[in-house]
Amino acid sequence: MIELISCGHTVQDPPPADLVINCLNIPDPSPVVLDTPGTDPRVGEIIIEANPLVEDFLQSAYLTTRLMSQLRDDVRVVFVCSAGFHRSVFAAEYVAAIFRQDCRDVAVVHRDLPEGA
Repeated sequence: MIELISCGHTVQDPPPADLVINCLNIPDPSPVVLDTPGTDPRVGEIIIEANPLVEDFLQSAYLTTRLMSQLRDDVRVVFVCSAGFHRSVFAAEYVAAIFRQDCRDVAVVHRDLPEGA
């Protein structure tokens, strides 16, 4: 099983993981989207418009995770940003979408995203 977890390092330490993806260098959409969570497609559009290389960065996260999943049954990848609301959430959802396109089972957990956000 592939498990993707988004979280914010200012909320609490990231959980144990096989791979940690640092999302702090992904452009912060907060000034534009305010309280819109990273699950909203507009957040992703704003992030990618700010720096199209983010897609390459997340593709490499997908490929690394895919390789790891071929070597072991369970892989846990943690995506970390400041608050766990925009960037890490978007990144985890982006990578999960690629796995789903490949018909792979993937679990996504947004540790610091309030329910209903």
